[in-house]
Amino acid sequence: MGNMEQFTIITKVRVYDVSTGLPMTILGHSSCGCWGLLINEDGQLDFEVRCDGTVFSSGFSMYLGADVVIAVTYDGTTADFYINGGLANSENILLSMRCGGDLDIGSYSITQS
Repeated sequence: MGNMEQFTIITKVRVYDVSTGLPMTILGHSSCGCWGLLINEDGQLDFEVRCDGTVFSSGFSMYLGADVVIAVTYDGTTADFYINGGLANSENILLSMRCGGDLDIGSYSITQS
C-alpha cells in the first residue's frame, strides 16, 4: 500500500458491547506504522498510527446497538472525524504512515495499554 499522505476512510458499524476493557479494532492494518480505527478502553472512537503512539481521538462514545457512520479524512495537515455526517473533531496533526500487512476488520487491536 505504501505511504499514505492523504486519505478518506468511511465505514458503517453497529457495536453491541464495549465492555471488554481492551481496544477493539473496527478496521485497520495490522502492521506497525500503518493505521487502525478502533474503540478504545473507554468506549470512545480513535484513529491510531499503529505502534508509534499517535492517536487522533473523536471524543465520541459509541452508541450500542445502533448503526453509526464513521468517516476519517486527512489532507496532509488536518485530520477530521465525522460521525453520522457531522464533524466530531478536527485536529492539525502529522500522520506519517507506511502501510502493508493484512487488513483487520472487527478484531482486538495490537495496541497495548
